[in-house]
Amino acid sequence: MTRVELRKIDQTFGERRVLSEFDLSVESGQYVVMLGPSGCGKTTILRIIAGLHRPDRGDVLFDEKPVNAIAPRHRDVALMFQHDGLYPHLTVDQSIRFALRGRAEPAEIESRVAEAIALTRINAIADRYPGRLSGGELRRAALAKTIARQSSVRLLDEPLSALDMPVRHELQDDILRWHAAVPGTTIHVTHDGQEAMRMADKVAVIEQGRVVQFAEPMEILSSPRTVSVAKAMGTPPINLLGARIRNGKVEANDPRVACRIEIKSTEPDRDAVIGIRPDSFDSVEPADDENARDENVRDENVRDENVHWAHNGITVTAMLIRARPAQHHVDAEAMLGDTTIHAVVPSEKFQSAESIRLRVSPEHVHLFEAATGLRIESDDGV
Repeated sequence: MTRVELRKIDQTFGERRVLSEFDLSVESGQYVVMLGPSGCGKTTILRIIAGLHRPDRGDVLFDEKPVNAIAPRHRDVALMFQHDGLYPHLTVDQSIRFALRGRAEPAEIESRVAEAIALTRINAIADRYPGRLSGGELRRAALAKTIARQSSVRLLDEPLSALDMPVRHELQDDILRWHAAVPGTTIHVTHDGQEAMRMADKVAVIEQGRVVQFAEPMEILSSPRTVSVAKAMGTPPINLLGARIRNGKVEANDPRVACRIEIKSTEPDRDAVIGIRPDSFDSVEPADDENARDENVRDENVRDENVHWAHNGITVTAMLIRARPAQHHVDAEAMLGDTTIHAVVPSEKFQSAESIRLRVSPEHVHLFEAATGLRIESDDGV
């Protein structure tokens, strides 16, 4: 297995800067997912690691040794492209064998092909041409081709995009089983935060050509470093509400959001963003004051009411528009002015009404500076 490190990688295409002093260290044997939107530089990074593209500046190191000058063929890297990379005039079996040509003796090729086909469970389609395969079958075949290479570094470029959810989950399990069974370092690119959560040992969240946060999935979910990181992880997405910090206390911009949260910082008053994960609400219950239902009520009247029902943390009063029961919880959507609030709560903690009150404890509230997007720490453990 191989430790992969990228140091101060810069890359521009024309006038567009794709990567800017990009740093990332992937330990030997890790499964790392690079998460970010389209155009943030994820695929370019994979191509640089594989040696298919040379960066303007910076170094790629395998086990502390620079490989910038080493040709792709000699880097011991397998790259699974987003668009499968199967030859249309060859069967699946033939495509896998062709990828091994000149890399192993005939007996070893037989063994590798058999192992790859078994791991990906494509025995029934091994003699078919790509034009006769479904989307899921094409991805399995492309994965088998990557597995057969038995490279110490495996790069997967959006391997599960545009697939139905059941097929995605099956392939996720196949890939993780392969990673566990066949030693190697795997770097996987996706824009799907749920996929990153399910698969990664560590997640590198990428924004504008830089790694914004690199940590285990649960750490990123519970302590996102920026608003953009918070938005990248979690389904349904995090709820974001405007706020202001005054004299060390948080005040929501909307009067129907009551806050009791204090801030450690001694910095001047400033605008902020409140973040609440949908599954962090303690309860959803009917709102019992008529004023909270009237969107035209004067702010000071609602704030006066808030004094009586706010608890430590945040309480949101909103209009319920939809509630979908699931096996053990309820997925609820409510409107707070023009903002949709998503809540996922246990069935026993959900009470339906036209106007509802959603409560969240302070330790489950995320705060960010509005100007910079950076995380703010509070006295209540936010």
